[in-house]
Amino acid sequence: MATLSVTPTQDVFISSAFSTTNWDTLTHVVGSVGPKIVDHTRTLMDFDITAITAGSTIDAVTCNLEIIGVSAGSPFTWACRRERRSDGAEAQATWDIYKTANNWGTAGASNTTTDVDTTFAFTFTGPSAAGSFDIPDSAGFRAFVQDALDNFSGIVRMLLKHNTEPGTDDQGVGFYDSEDGTAGNRPSLNITYTAPGGAPRRVFVM
Repeated sequence: MATLSVTPTQDVFISSAFSTTNWDTLTHVVGSVGPKIVDHTRTLMDFDITAITAGSTIDAVTCNLEIIGVSAGSPFTWACRRERRSDGAEAQATWDIYKTANNWGTAGASNTTTDVDTTFAFTFTGPSAAGSFDIPDSAGFRAFVQDALDNFSGIVRMLLKHNTEPGTDDQGVGFYDSEDGTAGNRPSLNITYTAPGGAPRRVFVM
């Protein structure tokens, strides 16, 4: 088997309460929901896994996040969906648009025809405290990444959100993004895979 660990090529969060604000200049992103029905926040993250040979099998996958803090009501269930917009721009995206002068099909990247694909969507229990947290390996997560490798040119586009919106508590989680000055704080997608037609092997790509 081989392993690959990559950080996002772009990541940003979007907020319904600040629907025209781009938050890319912050050193953290927010991957859940804000206070009750007042604010929903969702995170968009892209990972390039083209270093994995086409036709490989994804054997295990996790995504490590360095959690800054959690609010009341944690942990709660998160959902991950594939974001459809291949030309989104982290320095421009807001709740209303995925890049300048281009609206989401439905605000908040909510349209399941144009904005997100739920075919390989999966859920997981989020963190309960600050510190290192892994989105855990699961059959759903493996299928999600396998689909990106096989059908979307090796680009894993994740949209993270609260599984139930609106939440019933002031539920929110903050974590560092890929622009953080400390490399160990940045999100990382960590994959174990088997290359096609050969004996298992181990390599490390950072």
